Amino acid sequence: MPYVDVLAMIAWGVAMPMVGWPLDRELGWLLVGQAALFSACFESIQVIRDHDEDLAMGVRTTAVRLGIPATKVLLRAFMVISAAYAALFLHRWIGLALLACLFLPLDPKRAAVYWTRQRFIMGVVYLALIGWIWWAGSADGWLLGLDRGATVDWLSRFTG
Repeated sequence: MPYVDVLAMIAWGVAMPMVGWPLDRELGWLLVGQAALFSACFESIQVIRDHDEDLAMGVRTTAVRLGIPATKVLLRAFMVISAAYAALFLHRWIGLALLACLFLPLDPKRAAVYWTRQRFIMGVVYLALIGWIWWAGSADGWLLGLDRGATVDWLSRFTG
């Protein structure tokens, strides 16, 4: 279904890594938010890649509904939001490196290559963000500086 395909991948981007940190840790939630934004980018590329086949088979995806040009705009918006989120909440400079994805050329016929390049950039930046947090002991975003041990107070009532 159009739009639901991308929203489902965002939900997956949140749900899958939730097994990897104590749910009362604020920084874990921020990192998962970044993973969810990455998932939105990845799914947008996938529906662009599969556009012609989906259209021929009558499968209605976001790219089929919007068309490839509008889906590219949506993808670019997700990229900018992802970089802004990382810079605002995780690390003010490392997060901006995600803007490099905007300079990758996207030919729908070579979307698989584009997807691999974007995953490489996002993966390296994500590792750099995690590495900084591990080394410094905190996030250092433009809007938020958060110690890695900070907890979500309201959630601790449910997690013990």
